[in-house]
Amino acid sequence: MEKRNIIDRIFPIKYHFHQMLFMQAQSNASGVEALYSWLNSGADKDSQALLDRVKEADTIRMEMEKNLTEAFVTPFDRGDIYSI
Repeated sequence: MEKRNIIDRIFPIKYHFHQMLFMQAQSNASGVEALYSWLNSGADKDSQALLDRVKEADTIRMEMEKNLTEAFVTPFDRGDIYSI
């Protein structure tokens, strides 16, 4: 455990990806609940709630992608990495 503490001091953790993934999962679950409510009611207020959840999920995803890009700079093109 001491090794990890030394490494953390030398290379401090800048991004908490597990937390970001957890937030994305919570946002997705909230979106599914909003979709379910809208499909059952058809009410305008429920459709707006769904759109709000979609915007929230998109914001979280874009922030996570930005952080991933900053954290993992590679000499490879992003498209090449995705194709692997």
